[in-house]
Amino acid sequence: MKKAFLSLFAFILFSSMVFGQAPNCPSNSIFIHSGSQIWQQSVNPLGPAATMVLGTMPAGSGGLAVGPAFGFPAPNPTWWTTSGGNFWYLNNTNTWSNSGHSASNAAAVNIGGGGGFIYNLVGGSGQVYRYNGTGAAILLVTIGTFGGGGPYDMVVDGNGNFYLLKTNGPQVMQVYNSAGVLICSYNLVNAPVSSAGGGFAIVNNKVYYTNAGAHQGNIIPGNSTITFT
Repeated sequence: MKKAFLSLFAFILFSSMVFGQAPNCPSNSIFIHSGSQIWQQSVNPLGPAATMVLGTMPAGSGGLAVGPAFGFPAPNPTWWTTSGGNFWYLNNTNTWSNSGHSASNAAAVNIGGGGGFIYNLVGGSGQVYRYNGTGAAILLVTIGTFGGGGPYDMVVDGNGNFYLLKTNGPQVMQVYNSAGVLICSYNLVNAPVSSAGGGFAIVNNKVYYTNAGAHQGNIIPGNSTITFT
């Protein structure tokens, strides 16, 4: 899941992964995208250093998500990424295949999967695209208050609601339904800021965020503030 300028890490919400098999949720792990590699990090509490579980992502991969196979010859769900402006998936032979379907915007590399779709965020402009496996991604909504600098990232839940995290002026996590309508907003406290890098996941009632180290914050019912430690 790329942010502004350069993607260093990305978290994704889903399960422990056995090499060559589909993710299996729920779990006690998050996954980190770094270059052509996927790393697994245990959480709850945060465990020892992450370990690499896959090292063959396509060159120039932009982001990492778990999503439906959409009828492609792949485990269901499967890993998704973007490269060369197209969506790629991890197929049944444990290699990456080009779907041939366009992400529709080369800057749409903050990627999340859920609710039968893959969503992509253009962090600098707030444009959110949605892909259903049948052709190019379509522009779903432009969030006018979201642009202006990263790091930023996206996670999607099983109902297709998407969660946008931004850690630069102000620090917020905004929640939108599958139609792109804002339904909830959280203020973030102590989320580290830099010009690039970072990524996040939500596992149960905790938000995990990486940027210059791993951090976690609790989602407390009735509380609109998430404080990271």
